[in-house]
Amino acid sequence: MKNAPHTSQSFLTPQLTPTATTSASTHTQSAINTQNTTDTAPSSTHQDTLTHSLAHQSLEDLIELKFEQFFQQVAGFYPEKLHQVMMRKMEKPLIRKVLERTGGNQVQAAKILGINRLTLSKKIKFYGLDINGFC
Repeated sequence: MKNAPHTSQSFLTPQLTPTATTSASTHTQSAINTQNTTDTAPSSTHQDTLTHSLAHQSLEDLIELKFEQFFQQVAGFYPEKLHQVMMRKMEKPLIRKVLERTGGNQVQAAKILGINRLTLSKKIKFYGLDINGFC
């Protein structure tokens, strides 16, 4: 994986294909922003209800559902480097959850994730994760 810049969050602002219009850019950014707001943690009771209703869904099915919602929101206009955008959207919460499970132990988390500890450290910095919150 190519090293991403540590201070830039430019992947949240996708570039549109040359055939897209300015209104398409607004529409696509709105869909990305909607995805960002739905990434926040729900309230405890809402999370319990959500967890119960999704208990029999596979992770793959849930991801596919979220992709479908995204594609409906962008209405045919897609950001460039869509794979990179989506991988980062999934990687950040994965790293966060593994760090929570390991109590912030980066060596153990890196082993679970199958990546080098230094790579994990770079990703933690890139995503702005607070490692003190996991201890």
